Amino acid sequence: MVFKQYSKDYEDGRCPMGYEFVSGYTDSHSVWHDSYCRKIKKVRVSDEQKAINREKKEEEKSLDRAKKIFWNDD
Repeated sequence: MVFKQYSKDYEDGRCPMGYEFVSGYTDSHSVWHDSYCRKIKKVRVSDEQKAINREKKEEEKSLDRAKKIFWNDD
C-alpha cells in the first residue's frame, strides 16, 4: 500500500501525516462544507503491474552489475 506523496510542509502543516487538506466548498445542493482533513487514499497496484515493475527492477539491477563488471575489468 502506498500513499499519495506530498512534501513535509504540505498545506503549512494543517493536516497530520497520511491526511490531506480539503478547502471549504459549496456542493451541488448549495450547501456549504467547511474545510477539513481527509485520509489520503491508498494506491492499489494490480498483480500484472507488480510483475512488470519487478521485471524492470531486475533488468536494471543486472544492467548495473554488468556495467560495474565492465568498468572494473580494466
